[in-house]
Amino acid sequence: MPHPTPTAAKSVSPPPRGEGLGVGGRPRELQDLTALEHTLWRSETRHDRALMEATFAPDFHEFGRSGRRYTREDLLPKGERDPIEATLHALTVTDLSDTIALVTYISELRRPTGTEWANRSSLWDRTSGRWQLRFHQGTPCKASP
Repeated sequence: MPHPTPTAAKSVSPPPRGEGLGVGGRPRELQDLTALEHTLWRSETRHDRALMEATFAPDFHEFGRSGRRYTREDLLPKGERDPIEATLHALTVTDLSDTIALVTYISELRRPTGTEWANRSSLWDRTSGRWQLRFHQGTPCKASP
C-alpha cells in the first residue's frame, strides 16, 4: 500500500510556548501536536537543548527503532549539530483523554548509509500545563514500493 502524501518535517514550525494547547480533535490542537512532533525531526529544534528539556517529560523513555531503550538523559542534545533529513508520513493524533494524546506516523529518515523507515508512536501528556513527550517507540518497517 503506498504511503500518503508526506508532510515535510521542515515545513512545520513549533507553536508558541503555552498557547492553544489542548486535545479534542479541534484543528488548532491537532496542529499543535503535529508541530511538536516535528520539532523532534528538525535539526534546528532537535539540537536545542532547552527546547528538548521542556519537551521531554522527566520520566520520558523510548524504545528505539534499533531495539535499544533510551532515557530522557540519553536523548537530550549534547552539542551535536548533525543535519536531520526526515519526512513524516500518515501522521495522526488520537485523543486518549483531556490530557493525553497518541501521535502515530511513519518516519522516513534519510542517512548517508541509506533510508530508514519506521512505524512511530508518541504519547504526549499535558498534565503539567503544557504538552510533554512521555513515551516514544520506533519499529522498523519496509518502505512501500
